[in-house]
Amino acid sequence: MRWKTTLALLVATVVVGAYVAYDIRQPSKEWQEERPRQILDLPAETITQLAIETPQVKIALIKDGGSWVIAPQHLRANANLITRIVYLFGPLMASRVLAPTPEHPLDLAAMGLAPAVGRITVSANGLASTLQFGNPTPLPSKRYAKVAGRPEVFVIPARLFDLVNQPLERYRDSPSAAPANEAPGAEDALQDGQMRQPRQEYQGPPEPIVTERTPRQELPRQQPK
Repeated sequence: MRWKTTLALLVATVVVGAYVAYDIRQPSKEWQEERPRQILDLPAETITQLAIETPQVKIALIKDGGSWVIAPQHLRANANLITRIVYLFGPLMASRVLAPTPEHPLDLAAMGLAPAVGRITVSANGLASTLQFGNPTPLPSKRYAKVAGRPEVFVIPARLFDLVNQPLERYRDSPSAAPANEAPGAEDALQDGQMRQPRQEYQGPPEPIVTERTPRQELPRQQPK
C-alpha cells in the first residue's frame, strides 16, 4: 500500500505547486485597484516626440539624440521644462475615473472636452497617444481629461496642463543656461565695461595715495642718483 500513499502525496504536491504558481501570477489587490486609474504609462526615456496645443502655445518637440529641439526650426528647447513634462507620464494616474453608461452618458461639452481645451500627443516606442484636457473640476487643483479613442473621462492633477500651457518663449532654451565658464558675448562684455573699471586700474595702489605720503617718504625719491 506504500505505493498508493506515495502517489497520493505526489499528486497533492503537484496540485499545491500549481496553485501557488497560479496565485503568484495573479496581480496584487493594490495593482487591481490602481490599474483602472492608470491613464498612460510611458517611461520618460522612451518618449521621443511631443505635440502640444493649448490656449497659449502650439508647438512640436523632437528628441534629437539626448537633446530636445523645437520643430521644424530645430531650435534648442528648454530641457528643464521638457524633462518635467515627460516624467509626469511614467505613469500618469487619475484620482477618479468616470465611465459612461447608456443610462448616464457623460456630458463632454460641460467638462470642456467637446471640443477639448487643449491636447498633448506623446510618441513613445513608435506609438502616439493623445491626452485631451478639459475644464477644471469643482476643485481647482483638478482637471477633466480624456485619452483619444477611449470612452472614460479622468480626473487628473491640474499641474500637467499648467506645465504645458506656457508661452512659446518658455519652451526655448534660455541663454542664461549657458555654462558659467563660457566667455560672455559682446553685449555682456559691453555691459561689464560700463559697470566696472578695467582690471589694470586696480593693480597696485592708486597714484593719489602715493602723493599723499609724508615728506620723509618722498625725499629719497627727489634726491639725485
